[in-house]
Amino acid sequence: DPWPDGLKSHIKQSENNTMADTNLTSDEIAFTNAFNAQRMTLAGFAKCSSREELHVVRDGFYLGLASDLGLDEYGPVREAVITDAAVAEAAGTANAFRRTVEAARTSERWDDLVASVSAAAAGVGSDLDGIWSTLEVGRLEWLGAAGAAHGTKTTLRTALDHQCGGATEGDASDARMIWMYALSLSIPLLVQEAEVWRRAV
Repeated sequence: DPWPDGLKSHIKQSENNTMADTNLTSDEIAFTNAFNAQRMTLAGFAKCSSREELHVVRDGFYLGLASDLGLDEYGPVREAVITDAAVAEAAGTANAFRRTVEAARTSERWDDLVASVSAAAAGVGSDLDGIWSTLEVGRLEWLGAAGAAHGTKTTLRTALDHQCGGATEGDASDARMIWMYALSLSIPLLVQEAEVWRRAV
């Protein structure tokens, strides 16, 4: 599950808001439907390995929202995409999404598109910047923690592989706990939990 706990309630609420929900305004319905349509794009953050890759996902998400919302700024940005030869060359390849976003960014109306998407979100009470910030910060923290704990993970794996008589389930469980502790040392939100664990053992 790639979604941080803090976003699950927001996403669940979005799933429950449909065209049949008479408690929503037409703008809220349109934005909810657009957000839901772009969830797979947004979920791409979980595969990113750098800030640059994260920003490609973010901007692709904004581009998709602008299209689904029918924003005026989308037309000129789309024109920049479909007239870029590199986009056509990348079609059907692993680089197609990234190249599309890069082409969109070259449009003179790109900044206007982003501002319009943000305004549409704010107009229906959606903290789009906060949602993205949670994803980006969380992913970067995880990447940093995984990198910092990689040496520990390698050492533990080697020790288990060379355990005399073979590693037991208890050995494997202890190794996982040590690795999780190593991860927690690099995740700011887990500082207190890491300290409690350290004192306990």
